[in-house]
Amino acid sequence: MALIRRLVFCCLLVFAASLIVADALDAQGIPAEEYAQRRRAVIERMDSGAVAVYLAGTSKKRSNDVDFEFVQDKNFLYLTGYPDPGAILFLSKEKFPRNGQPTHAILFVPPTNPAMEQWVGKHMSGEEARITLGFGSTASTSEFRAFMDSTLKTKRLLYYDPRISLMLSDKVTHVRLRTGREFRNAVSKRYPGLVLRSAFRLVSSQRARKSPAELRLMQKAIDATVDAHLEAFRSAEPGMFEYELEAVIEYCFRREGCDGPAFPSIVGSGPNSTTLHYEKNTRRMRKGDMVVMDIGAEYQGYSADVTRTIPVSGVFRPEQRELYEIVLRAREAALAAVKPGVRFSELTDAAMEIIRAAGFGKYFNHSVSHHLGLDTHDPVGYGPLEEGNVITIEPGIYIPEGANVDRKYWNIGIRIEDDVLVTKDGYEILSKEAPVEIDAIEAIMAQEGIGNLPVGREKETR
Repeated sequence: MALIRRLVFCCLLVFAASLIVADALDAQGIPAEEYAQRRRAVIERMDSGAVAVYLAGTSKKRSNDVDFEFVQDKNFLYLTGYPDPGAILFLSKEKFPRNGQPTHAILFVPPTNPAMEQWVGKHMSGEEARITLGFGSTASTSEFRAFMDSTLKTKRLLYYDPRISLMLSDKVTHVRLRTGREFRNAVSKRYPGLVLRSAFRLVSSQRARKSPAELRLMQKAIDATVDAHLEAFRSAEPGMFEYELEAVIEYCFRREGCDGPAFPSIVGSGPNSTTLHYEKNTRRMRKGDMVVMDIGAEYQGYSADVTRTIPVSGVFRPEQRELYEIVLRAREAALAAVKPGVRFSELTDAAMEIIRAAGFGKYFNHSVSHHLGLDTHDPVGYGPLEEGNVITIEPGIYIPEGANVDRKYWNIGIRIEDDVLVTKDGYEILSKEAPVEIDAIEAIMAQEGIGNLPVGREKETR
């Protein structure tokens, strides 16, 4: 009986531990082993005798003594998962001894500063990075300059982040370097024969194909964005200011546990709907306006980017319906073209063919797609589509006042944008829960939303 009790107790311990691990992975999103695999993939792409350096983001001043909210450098986040500023990732093609243990990677972490932590909170320590992020070797950033000065003397190639010039200047040249050219010239003098290349190119192609863990995080951001659209559908009404609708949207992002907006929310009504990246959001919306809402939540660094266009009054006018249905057909044509091997230009051509045939080709003035991931416009190159890419499909028509068309179309801008996963044989719309059909939009807009609470504004009647 005692043996059985011990076995049961051990099983319970294992079960509890598995729950803790599962919770940790869910909270972190990306497993430590995936970060390690990404670093190994970068190292495999490096030439013999090479080292690479990636820098974390830094806090940026907003005013005298106030910083903007910190956002981690996306390449650094992709390779490390480290959440705080000031760290440095060092990679080497060949293993080298470090604390008696050969390694390919070292994470340099800012030293503990209790006085600063009193103001801004604790940063992840080297020990925490070893446990949580799977690093075998960590060091203090205070060691970095001397370490690099010694290391570069025996290396033939450095893949570098241009910001490294500010960190190496004391040891490398003993002067302050102001430009990338000055840095390259100074390094060449101190380390003859050392070749410098961009570290970013080693990572960009890797980021194009999303892993299952990345897709889970992206879906979380996309679902929150869809929920925000639905709440904005319900809340929009004549008399609201654009910023009130923006507030509803971004409240929904935070309510769903997201970091906030992945980019400044675009809520453009009336004439503002014809400006592609309008961001002021200060106009009072009027009866008869269309409003373009190009928005995206960010979750654990990953972006969504979904656009819907709705009539402020809740019902499409005939000319609005006409233009909207053209854009909707263009969307369907572009989606039908999505599959591995297709080029971005082919997607744009498919949408443009529909819009041009309807007589509005002059007013569709952007490409129909871009990559999506850690960045809203993921800088991963624009070669043929591959399975695992996440892209947008976003045709539009934008007719400003004074355009050479019937004036009934003036000040109508329409964009419909979805986030799309490229699959083995085609595509999957990740933002499909945000309706695009006119009847569905009007039915949702007939409901009350959280933005309809009285706030003392003078409302127009529908």
